[in-house]
Amino acid sequence: MRTIPITASKEEIRELVIEWNELLAQEKYKEAQKEFDSPFLCAEGE
Repeated sequence: MRTIPITASKEEIRELVIEWNELLAQEKYKEAQKEFDSPFLCAEGE
C-alpha cells in the first residue's frame, strides 16, 4: 500500500494521483486497489 505523509506537498499528491490513474487507464484495477487501498475507503454497501 502506498502512503504519503500528512505534510505531503501538492506535487507529491499530484504524482500519486497520476500513478493511480495510469493503473486505472491500463485496467489494472486490482493492482490500483492494492497499491492505493485505505482502511478509510470501502466499496459501496460494505
